[in-house]
Amino acid sequence: MTDSPPPPRPPPPPTRRTVLLRHTLADGTWHYDWMLERDSSDERRLVTFRVRVRPDELRSAETIGDRLADHRARYLDYQGPLGGGRGSVQRVGEGDVLSLTLGSASLEASVRWPGGCSRLVATALMGDQWVLRWRLLDADG
Repeated sequence: MTDSPPPPRPPPPPTRRTVLLRHTLADGTWHYDWMLERDSSDERRLVTFRVRVRPDELRSAETIGDRLADHRARYLDYQGPLGGGRGSVQRVGEGDVLSLTLGSASLEASVRWPGGCSRLVATALMGDQWVLRWRLLDADG
């Protein structure tokens, strides 16, 4: 009797990324653009929030952020000047999106940063303003 080899494992799902960019405007003011990659072949697949705090450095927090238009995937890797007098961006944090569920007025995501995993729950308030709540999870999410 011969042992047959186990069936091949399916390939792991592609990793989706998240980046945190410090966006310095032409007048010298700045904020962070937090981008989370959603499962899509669309070029504009980065769910984006303008925030004043770094979600990758906080254990837990609640803040108000502005939901921006979805950004192009090129911002996952781009750093440098922006056209049209919009200033420049510098990557200050990056990680992996473990899960993401996006509705018209809500978002839930799990993100793995180099320092640990966090869970984000965001809900729309009024207009483009959203409340973002996240908490640090264990290292495995």
